[in-house]
Amino acid sequence: MGINMKQHFKFCLVFLLASLSFGVLAQTHAFKDKESIKEIARAYSMTPFELIQLNPHLKNGVNPGEVIRVSKVVPKAVTLYDTYKVGRKETLFGIGQKLGISVEDIKKNNPVLYSKELNTRQILLIPVQYADQTELKTSQVLAYTVKPKDTKWRIAYLHGMTLPELENLNPEMGETLSIGQVLKVSNPEVKQDAKDFDNFEFYTVNPKETIFSLTKTFDVNEGELIRLNPELKNGLKAGMILKIPAKTSISENANRQDFVNLANQSFSGDEIKLAVMLPFGLKELQADTLLNFKRQFKKDRNLDVVTDFYSGVLIAIDSAKTFGIEIDTNTFDTENNQAKVSQIIRSNRLDKADAIIGPLYQKNFERAGELLKDSNVKMFSPLTNREIRLYQNCFQSLPTQEVLEEGMLNFMKNKHKNENIVVVADRKFRGVAIRVKAFFPEAAMLVSDTTGIVKQSLVIAALSVDKPNWVVVVSENVTLLTTLIPKLSQISETYTITLMTTERNRYFEGEEVSSKQLARLHFMFPSVEKPLDTNLFNPFVNRYIKEYGIMPGKYAVRGFDLTFDVLMRIATAKDKNQKIDESLPAEYLENRFGYDKKENGGYLNKSFYILKYESNNLIEAK
Repeated sequence: MGINMKQHFKFCLVFLLASLSFGVLAQTHAFKDKESIKEIARAYSMTPFELIQLNPHLKNGVNPGEVIRVSKVVPKAVTLYDTYKVGRKETLFGIGQKLGISVEDIKKNNPVLYSKELNTRQILLIPVQYADQTELKTSQVLAYTVKPKDTKWRIAYLHGMTLPELENLNPEMGETLSIGQVLKVSNPEVKQDAKDFDNFEFYTVNPKETIFSLTKTFDVNEGELIRLNPELKNGLKAGMILKIPAKTSISENANRQDFVNLANQSFSGDEIKLAVMLPFGLKELQADTLLNFKRQFKKDRNLDVVTDFYSGVLIAIDSAKTFGIEIDTNTFDTENNQAKVSQIIRSNRLDKADAIIGPLYQKNFERAGELLKDSNVKMFSPLTNREIRLYQNCFQSLPTQEVLEEGMLNFMKNKHKNENIVVVADRKFRGVAIRVKAFFPEAAMLVSDTTGIVKQSLVIAALSVDKPNWVVVVSENVTLLTTLIPKLSQISETYTITLMTTERNRYFEGEEVSSKQLARLHFMFPSVEKPLDTNLFNPFVNRYIKEYGIMPGKYAVRGFDLTFDVLMRIATAKDKNQKIDESLPAEYLENRFGYDKKENGGYLNKSFYILKYESNNLIEAK
């Protein structure tokens, strides 16, 4: 069963690519004494990463007098769009008459109408007529005298203006301000925290930057950024001036940037053909009845996972479209049946798709991979962490336990100094204990007896009073975990203990093991996802609650993260018929993606988190 997905969310869009286009003039700049990468980037309306992209050697530092390439960005006209949902029996002519826009203008802004008929419930983009936001009435203009330490960014921030507004109001201002210079400003209400300016710097938000990319640029967490700039709760906009802690060093952070936001890249502009193959097991499926399905089949765990995942997929597709990416999506019910999978692929020419998310179950994914192994379609396994057969065009998006274990051991090796290491394992995980011992030959290894228990007295005897202790526990034995962990927590005032594991399971926290005990032991473990902080402004969470009336679960977030990553990778590829940049590490709400090519096979996601308990919270270990 194929479902041609139509947009069903009604909201006002600002298309970043359509509305924030730029002309670029090639220039050079000579470094001066004590001039920083951040200052130069800001002077040319660039991000530090854009500057480093033009001059890769800057990662290694700069020298006074050195000439580098820069791009002076010249903003063009901005086009805002609203959306219009086509009603029954409506025509382009009727819509044009109703909205006061010509049929040709509707088609220009919705090019698909040149080749396809208008459909009921189709979403159209309609340009919004608006006034130039930088135009100010004479009665609103006030005089401001430049003071010592004033900068353009500081003055604009104090008066609630964007930098372009200040520059448009003062075309003669120039790049450098003079003390005593009189400028025009638009807001008489100066912000009250001006006395704190010595402790902060100011940054003008560039087009396509996100809150996430800014946190990485300035090495500041999202909560702190929003606390300093409360207006971010309403969303980030190009031209905004943000207050940033002065101690932040972009030049240092740019060199250790690990994960990128693919939404900041340029897109190919071609339509993406996406197929979604999931085991709904239903004869009829309509996207707008998804919540009804969730209620009807609440007791069906598998369907609950599928519908949660699919709800995230839908919002990711819709979000990608706000970046100007055209997506032709079809959803298919595999019925968890290999024969059905084969029939769907052959009947719908899925070998011509750009990407397929699914099938969900391993046997069905491997069957689809076999049928499509000679095509250019990229196939993404969504939720399987077991070892699966990956053909050349297949991607396993969930890191395997082997990847998590290896990553945790490498993390420990990089952090290890003189800590005393004790490995505790039940018989099932003896092999894991041996691998830990191979990494740390000096470690004490304690494996359970036939009853599945390791005597606490043996563990305590292996601890050191003089050195920090790493206790690595790998077990699924309920009794072992629920007795050992509370005991370690109890003696942590006498011994310095960090509890670790290579494989966390549900028995590490429950009635007998509390998060307070784990926090006392600074419990660390590898994880596919990080916790979603719902206390911070999050457009996805807000959108999900608005659409479905509930908080998104981890499978909904997974569906969003994976789908958005797939669409961004394909959209940023120069040629969709060639391989996408699978190795580029990217991070979203809860998940990271960065694929390694397997020998004689497909691609495996090797990006994940090391988390630890700290003050009853789960945070990323650094």
